[in-house]
Order: sequence, then structure tokens, then C-alpha cells
Amino acid sequence: MAGFLSDTIRYGVVRSLRAAAHDVRLISDIPEKQCRLGRHPNLSSKRHRRLDMVRARGVLFIHVPKNAGTSISQQLYGEQIKHASVRYYRTVGGDLMDRVKSFCILRDPIDRFLSAYRYAIDAGTKDNRISPPFFSDYTGFRHVGDAIDHVAGARDMFRIDHIFRPQVWYVTTELGSIGVDHVVHYDALGDLAAIDPALRGADRVRLNASRDIPILLTRAQREEIMRVYARDYELIERAKRLWPGALRDRLRQGEA
Repeated sequence: MAGFLSDTIRYGVVRSLRAAAHDVRLISDIPEKQCRLGRHPNLSSKRHRRLDMVRARGVLFIHVPKNAGTSISQQLYGEQIKHASVRYYRTVGGDLMDRVKSFCILRDPIDRFLSAYRYAIDAGTKDNRISPPFFSDYTGFRHVGDAIDHVAGARDMFRIDHIFRPQVWYVTTELGSIGVDHVVHYDALGDLAAIDPALRGADRVRLNASRDIPILLTRAQREEIMRVYARDYELIERAKRLWPGALRDRLRQGEA
């Protein structure tokens, strides 16, 4: 038992040192950061297999955390696609994004932030625990204001966990344009079936859902969350033209 614990601790230390060498906190962020630096990262066999899975399925789901993505990924692929951005796929996937249809789910930023906060203070869910590098951060949250400060004070997005990163970080290109073909709002998951029939009924299945702990925000806290995630509000407004329902309306009117 002592040997197992020693190996586990050593493994964790090695991962932390490797992440720190790339100025990230999550070792899984190393390929993502390299993509954003204009480099082509060396991918693990697991990452190559996920790319092959997307090609075979013919659809790419950009999994923005805390937006029902765990359920959608399981329904679409039979496993988790993980949290990778449009910029990552554009770098490592070759012509992947030109050959398959792509979509994401967006959510009201305040609702999403509160879901992430609940997840953090609960140390995750039974389906998915919090990332170990952020455990001490989350156990130090005394109230929701600490979580707001945690995000607002980050010097870059690689210093905070996926659950708190802005949605715009995942779904836009290096030029700031929306990088997916379709966008579905969290409150309209029934529209997913218009993108892929396999997603019929996706609005009735929820995995990795946070506990519904009531949280009252002050006016100042709401305003600060809106400020921190201002680009997400802009993104949702821009994305309305990509909603499946809006597309159906344009087709009906002969505009598309």
C-alpha cells in the first residue's frame, strides 16, 4: 500500500512539474496552449483515437463545460470527447472541420457560472470529480464572491479550470469568429435532433449535473459576473443566426 501511495504521489508531482514547465495548471492543457502559440503538438494515442472517432461519426461536438456536454458526448460518441477548443481542432485535425459538421451548446453566463460554482464546492459529482490541481482553490471558497474573484483575477485562461473559462474561449477562431456550423442554446436542447438524429431526446438526459443549491447573488455580484463574461453575452447574441430553430425559420421563409 505504501508503495502504491508513493507511486501515486510521484506521478502527481511529475504531472504538476510538466504542466508548470508549460505555464499551465492542467497537463491536458499543454496541447491546447501549443496550438494557441502556433505550434502543432505531439498527440497521444488517445487524442488520435478521438479524432478518428469524430471523423467516423461525421460530427464534431465542441464540449463547453457545464452546458450539458457530458450527456451529449455520451449519447453521440458513447464516451467523453473532452474539453478541446475550435482552435485546437483547427490545428491538429487537418481538414477535419471542413469534412464534418460541428456544433456547440451555449448557456446563460450567470446560470453557467453558478453551476460551475456548485460543482466546485461539491468537489465535482459522482460522475466526474474536480481536477486535482484546483482542489485547494475550491476548498478555499468561503462564498460565491471568492469564486468570482478567482475568475476575475486570473492572468490568463490557463490559470483557471475548464468549468470557469468563458464559452467564447472554446468556440471561436483565432480571429474571433464563431468556428462551428451550429449553435444550440442550453434552454433548447430539443433542437439538437435537427443536427443529428442520434441526439433526439437529449433534453431529457442529464449526466454530471451539479446539485441545485440555491445561491442568492447581490446586484454587484451579478454585474461583476456579467462583466467577466461580457464576451459570452456578445457570443450568444452573434450565435442566434446559427440556432437550428432559426435556420428552420429561414428555410421556411425562403431566405436560406
